[in-house]
Amino acid sequence: MNSKILDAKLKVIDCVHSSYLTGLQTGSGGNFSSRLDGTDLVVIKPTGFSFIECTVDNLAVVDLLGKQIEGPSKPSSELLTHLEIYKHRKDILGIMHCHSPWSIAYAEAYDDIKSITYDFQKKIGEVPILRTGDRMAITEMDISKMFLNNPKLQAFVHSRHGIFTFGSSLMKARFNAELIVETIQTALIMNILKNSPRRNL
Repeated sequence: MNSKILDAKLKVIDCVHSSYLTGLQTGSGGNFSSRLDGTDLVVIKPTGFSFIECTVDNLAVVDLLGKQIEGPSKPSSELLTHLEIYKHRKDILGIMHCHSPWSIAYAEAYDDIKSITYDFQKKIGEVPILRTGDRMAITEMDISKMFLNNPKLQAFVHSRHGIFTFGSSLMKARFNAELIVETIQTALIMNILKNSPRRNL
């Protein structure tokens, strides 16, 4: 294992372990990846492992064609979605996908995520909701259409599936995921309060 790959893996482990401990992703769901800057190599979560179980030794390394270069386990079953995102934007070096119940529930009830906070407007902007019906797989056409509509896209919510966020690093992608969950929680609280009887405390 060369030093560049090892360094990338160590950064990935630090990020995803803290994501698990803060509850961003529980169980063995979700996935993540980190592209090594200036290369066609991608470090990605192995299938069947939780975030907290990932180690330097079991992470998978693939190229942009999906060929596995390193790792004892198969890469995430959503490898192709990650690779399509990387192919569309060279500035994207990290992707986080989590099965946030907040995002899944919100996507069933609303058509889009409202930019209700200044932080959300400044850092993320638009987050489309991708609806694929009974088809769980996200296609190349789905990804292409979203980037065509918004070349600076930083995230989307796949209905009945969860959040996909991306950025200039995996940590940036993680922060985007946390901000989306926070914004959805705020929106739902605001909706509850607006429709509740007003009382003087």
